[in-house]
This record gives sequence, structure tokens and C-alpha cells, in this order.
Amino acid sequence: GKETFNTILENMIKVMNIGGDAFAEIILDDGGFLLNLKPLDPGSIKIIVDGKGIIKRYEQVSKIEGVPNKIFLPENIFHLSKDRVADEIHGVSVIEAMENVILMRNEAMSDWKRVLHRNVEPMWIIHVDSDDTERINELKRKMDRARASGENMYVPKGVVVPDMVATATNAILNPLAWINQLNDYFFQAVNVPQIIMGNAKEFTDASGKIVYLSYEQSVKAEQLYIEEQVLSQLNLQIRLTFPASLQSEAISDQPAAADMTLEEEPQEQAAQPKDTKAEMKGKK
Repeated sequence: GKETFNTILENMIKVMNIGGDAFAEIILDDGGFLLNLKPLDPGSIKIIVDGKGIIKRYEQVSKIEGVPNKIFLPENIFHLSKDRVADEIHGVSVIEAMENVILMRNEAMSDWKRVLHRNVEPMWIIHVDSDDTERINELKRKMDRARASGENMYVPKGVVVPDMVATATNAILNPLAWINQLNDYFFQAVNVPQIIMGNAKEFTDASGKIVYLSYEQSVKAEQLYIEEQVLSQLNLQIRLTFPASLQSEAISDQPAAADMTLEEEPQEQAAQPKDTKAEMKGKK
């Protein structure tokens, strides 16, 4: 198609993180050389293994009724997996691993949105001195219409007694600390520091460098995995480069501090009278 090798590889890395696995059909020319990689929908791919857990084939489930599934031999599929453990044949999706944290954060933000909205438009309990359903419904329509348009409502005295539904004054409802904690845990779990996303509100220059350097190691480990899989499955040797590295800067800073400690010269102090000692030299 219109994609390059870099865009195909980038697409597969995204799919690997989202779904746990990424698949691409290996298309060779008549001479057996790599001609193209065709990314496949991971939701339609089944991995068939034997009794020992060795992959026998890949099977693409047809999305068209009446069309049989397509069979691929292992050597015809480029397969990337994220964080496989032990004898698992599938990778682990980031979304699946972080589902609870994402849902808790969305729930807290949705609840806080309702709390803020209720501060502007509080709920009311209307006590109506009547058991007539039609009269109650008519009063409800009038009250709702007046509230929606921001108009005043006038009723005979004693007929309607409104009570505002409010939260206790001393109640602690601010969920911002909980939301921030969930945000921090989310970024820690997915191993992407917030400073990478452009948030540096709580980072000093030194701590930012350490966080960035730690993130760099995990990215390089993933890059090494990609390079090895490309070499193993496609017989291509590639080298992925990290966009900006702080490793050399961090290493160069450390010996400088050590040298200052080891070669620090003693400070000179003013001489005291008792420190002075006369020495006589010469023949007796």
C-alpha cells in the first residue's frame, strides 16, 4: 500500500500495546525476499498450538459469511507479543491491565461533575398538599419549566413546601486527591512518566532527568525486543534509536561529583600562637 516499513512497524507496536498481540502477513517475492508486510486485525486471528504449546498455524476468521477462514503457516506471519509470561501464547493488553484504574478515574470525574453541577442547580424535594395525581403532575411540569428557564414560581401559601437537597457543610467531597492518585498510579503502571506527556508541574530539573532516564531504559528494552523479532522472523537487521537520551549526561555528571569529594583540598585556617614552634639549625 502507501505505508513504509517504519509506519507498518509503528502501527504494529501500537496494536501490540492495545491488544497484547500484533500480526502482519509476510509477503515474499519469487526469490524469497521480503516484499511487503500486511498488518492484520488481531481480533480475527486465532493461534493454533499443538499439545506441547508450539504454534502450528495462524487462522484468520473470515468476516464475510460463507467465506472460509484463511490459514497461515507460522513462517508467513510476523507476530509481536507484549509482556508474555511463562508459556502464554498471547501478550498482555495495556488496556486490560489498566481497566480498573481507568474505570475508577472516569467514575470519580463523573461523580465530581455531578457534585459541581448540583452546586449550581441543587435538587429540591417538593411537598405537595394533595394526593391528586393530575394536580401533582401539573405542579411538577410548572416547577420544572420554571427551573429550566430560571423564572420564579408562585404557589398558594401552605400548598407547596420546598426542601433543598444539600450536602452537609463539613462533609469532605473533594475527590481531586483521589483522582490525582489514580493518575499517578496509571502512569506508573503503564511505565510512561507524566513528564513525557508534557506535565512537569511537580518535577525539578534533577528529578526530571532521573525519571526520564528510567523511562529511557524501558523503551530501549522494548526496542531491543523489536529488533530481535525483526531479525528472527524477517531476517532483517535494524537499529531503532531513542529520540533523545540523557544517559551520557547523567554518567558525565556522576564522576565530576566524585572527583570533588576525593580531591577536595583541606581548608586553610589562621595559625594560633601555640601552633608556632621555633627550630634551631646549624652547628653547636
